[in-house]
Amino acid sequence: MSWIADKVFNNVDDFIQWLEANFGEYISKHISENHVHHTWKPNHSNYPKYSTLQLHKNMRNTHKNSNKWDDIAQNITIGKNGDIITGRDIRKIPISATGYNGSTNWHPFAYEMIGNFDKGNDILQGKQLESAIKISRYFYKKGKSVRFHRELLMNGKQPKTCPGTSIDKNQFMGLVNDSRYDVNPSPAPSSSSQIHGGEMDKMLYQIKVNDGITGLNIRNGNSFVSPISRTTKEKEEHLVFEEKNGMYRISGHEWITASPKYVSIVVDFTKPRPTNEIRYIYTGGYAGTPLMEVHDYLLKTGHNFDVKRGMDGSLVFLIGQFDTGLQNFKDCKAFLDSKGHYNKLLIPEEAAEWRK
Repeated sequence: MSWIADKVFNNVDDFIQWLEANFGEYISKHISENHVHHTWKPNHSNYPKYSTLQLHKNMRNTHKNSNKWDDIAQNITIGKNGDIITGRDIRKIPISATGYNGSTNWHPFAYEMIGNFDKGNDILQGKQLESAIKISRYFYKKGKSVRFHRELLMNGKQPKTCPGTSIDKNQFMGLVNDSRYDVNPSPAPSSSSQIHGGEMDKMLYQIKVNDGITGLNIRNGNSFVSPISRTTKEKEEHLVFEEKNGMYRISGHEWITASPKYVSIVVDFTKPRPTNEIRYIYTGGYAGTPLMEVHDYLLKTGHNFDVKRGMDGSLVFLIGQFDTGLQNFKDCKAFLDSKGHYNKLLIPEEAAEWRK
């Protein structure tokens, strides 16, 4: 079947079923990964004056007439209300990220979510969030990596904050791993869910499969005789949403043993978090002006830091240690956030592992 441009899907399940029926085999053989973007402009303020279809067509006009591209950059556009419009033919190389667009026979699938999801602006929530997660989960289950635009480094630095500083990658992938976001699941995820910068909510623990343990059974039910859905790899990590009958629920219906012999709690979200915690900030990689910007700031403020060279030759920093209740920590994180630099908190054990 030929790809149909500007086809409107008001339901994400209908889109995924159409995609699988017509291009499932092609995706398995030729799609390398899923790239996630936000448009920044247009954004939610353009509704309800314009429909998603009109905004999508406006983007195509800009991409063709101003950017001089052959077509709209993205394969699909996801609207504020979760509606989906088809764009660039899935069999063509997308214009997703410089250096990461692939080749004719091995390239990413890119989608744009209409909105400006940098902190303080639009919020990714409801049906738009559901559509994005379900589509990324579809590709993820086919063995395709899900990558944010800001992860696709140029000269060792983030090209943009895309898909927005308010969208936490770990939280996003926690939802992608949740089987409630399968097509036509039961029960369906709440439409009131939202992505925001900050702690992950409605979670009990973050767990890790213990060293040396492989092939641990994940079961479709809260019983050690429930059917096995898959097995784990060594050091595999999961978020826990429920604990019952000696098992942890790690997705909508998937359960794993809670025995400390096999799994360990890495983060306990149920315990009150003390005001002051020892943490490190991991940030990188950098080259050129951004490298000097971060380096000069660290020297100026007197922060302790370690440096490593990444695979692409860029430099990454491990800053700290910090007591997270102190102002120097808040100032450092605020500086990195203000510049749009990726940063992540590490506990002492993670920092020690990073230094190896």
